[in-house]
Parts: sequence; C-alpha cells; structure tokens
Amino acid sequence: MVYVRSLPRVGLRDWRPLLAGAGALIAFAAVLVVFYDLGVNAARPAAPVAVQARRAPAALAAPVQPPAQTFEKLTPAAAQLLNEATPFSKLANPAAKPFAFHAATPLDRGRALTCLTMAVYYEAANQGPDGEAAVAQVILNRVRNPIFPKTVCGVVLQGSQLPTGCQFTFTCDGSLARRPDEAGWTAAAQVAGRALDGYVSTPVGNATHYHTMWVVPTWRLTVVKLVQIGAHIFYRWNGPMGVPGAFTGAYAGNEPAPPAIQGFSTGIPTTAPAVTEPTQVAMATTAPPAPEAKPERVVVVAAAAPAALQAASAAPLSLAKIEPVRSSNFGQAPSATQHLPVVAN
Repeated sequence: MVYVRSLPRVGLRDWRPLLAGAGALIAFAAVLVVFYDLGVNAARPAAPVAVQARRAPAALAAPVQPPAQTFEKLTPAAAQLLNEATPFSKLANPAAKPFAFHAATPLDRGRALTCLTMAVYYEAANQGPDGEAAVAQVILNRVRNPIFPKTVCGVVLQGSQLPTGCQFTFTCDGSLARRPDEAGWTAAAQVAGRALDGYVSTPVGNATHYHTMWVVPTWRLTVVKLVQIGAHIFYRWNGPMGVPGAFTGAYAGNEPAPPAIQGFSTGIPTTAPAVTEPTQVAMATTAPPAPEAKPERVVVVAAAAPAALQAASAAPLSLAKIEPVRSSNFGQAPSATQHLPVVAN
C-alpha cells in the first residue's frame, strides 16, 4: 500500500500578496499604454482633407464655392510638352448616361439652352463639332455631380463674380463684350440643344474638368486624365466622385438668368440691370444722348430652337474683323490665345 502525504491547505490570506503584485503590474502596464498612445497621436499628422471628405460624402451634397485657379508658370510650348508627357489613364472610361432634362417651364428651357450655347460657342467654337459636344457634356456632367450646382446656368456661371474663381473663362475675361458670329452661334445652339435632349459625347465619359494643351493647371495631378479632343484635355474626379454612380444628381430647375452679350440678343431675359435707382435715373436723363444703335441680329433661343435659330434680320454682317478669344481651361482661368470670328461693330 502506498501512502501519499496530504498537502497543506492554502488559505485566501496566503494568496493576497501575489494578487496585489499582479494588480500593480497590470496598472503599470495600462499607464504605459496610455502614454504611448498619446505620444503616437501627437506625432501623427492630421488626416488630409480629401480623406475626410471620402469618409463623409454627404457633406459634398451642397455646391461649394470654387477655389482660385492657379497654373504652372510655363510658356505655352513648355506646357504643351509637359501635357504630352503626362500619360492618359488606362482605367475604364464608360460613357455618361443621357442627360435627363425636365424643365419646369419654357423659361427654364430657354435659359438653360442659352447658357449652354454660350459655353459651347465661347469655349469651343473653333474645336469642331466633337470639341463642342465634349464641352457641353462636361457641363451636363457637372449638373449631375454632387459637388456642383444643379442647373445649367448655375454650373456655367459658377464663380464668375470672383476675380480668380470663374469656372469657365468666357464668363469673366470680357468675351461677352464681343458679338458672336451668327453661323457659329447657330451651330453651337444646335449642339447645346442636342445635348439637353440626351445626346452623349462618349469619348469624354464622366469628365468634369478640361483645359487647353497650352497651360498646366496645378490641379491636374489630382484628377484622372481621360482623353484629348482638339486643343482640350479632359479629366474626371479621382475617387468616388468620379465614378458613374456619383452622377445621379437631378436637375433642379429655376435657372438663373444668363448674362448679357453686348450688342446681341438671344431673346431670353438677361442679368443686365434696369435703371431703377433715383441716382441712376438722374444720370440717365442728364447724360448726352447715346449714338444711334446699329441694327443687330436677333437669335431666339427657346424650346422651339431649331426653327427660331434660322431666323435673322437682314442687317449685313462683316467677318473681316477677327479678334482673339481665350479658350477655357476647365472652364477655369485664362489659357493661350486662340481666334474666333466675331461680328464687327
């Protein structure tokens, strides 16, 4: 028979020193972890704004005021070489969906058509039908993107009251002081009307940016380079705001009034101010009489555009005078000078 000597019983009091020591070690380790975490967070740089925006896409739902547009200080020739050296994206470039334009009133249709025609003409009248359609597509893409206004005129005129913020150059560089060529305006109106009716310029996909090949904007590396059509290079947003699923914004209607074109009537009310203030009335009545106005062509841009655009007065036109007109960058800031025919006054 084997006898086993029983072990002495250990009471709770005998374990208290060990438990106290273990608790002290755990508390010390917790203090070390807290101080380490504070040190790491203090040394860690703040998250970029772009990352914060991606975490909260709902904050992008309201249109934002465009920032100042800046460009690299390069000659046109050097800018062209740098643009050519920047590769095009190899990512898929699906075509945009047809624009669903549901104007609440004929006035909205007329104003939207006028603003889009202005942009097509002053931005791309020397770029051929494909170049004009591409510019129209960019504007309609912006209407559907959550970052931009939800009207055609709102997109075209965005930032036009700021010295460095206009999104389309012609709205702030004096181009509207030059009367359009009638044939060029009619062609631009047809391109604009077709785009509003659902025509899609497939090569530019969901592009929301463009610039001429003679400038290098500082934002070009933050977007995806898609295609070049004529003198314009087109880009889309990089990340969630550039994918097809982001272009779901609905047209809002209630179009702002288009700006006035000096010496040219589109048949749509413009933003030219009326003389209503007493001081303005006094100045108007005491000022010397204005010289006799020259006859001007009237082109009506309204819902029934194709027929109306063919009507014009019998006043003779002269295309002998050619003036420089800047083509837009992005609709952004000024670019290299190009030439468009304008009617001599």
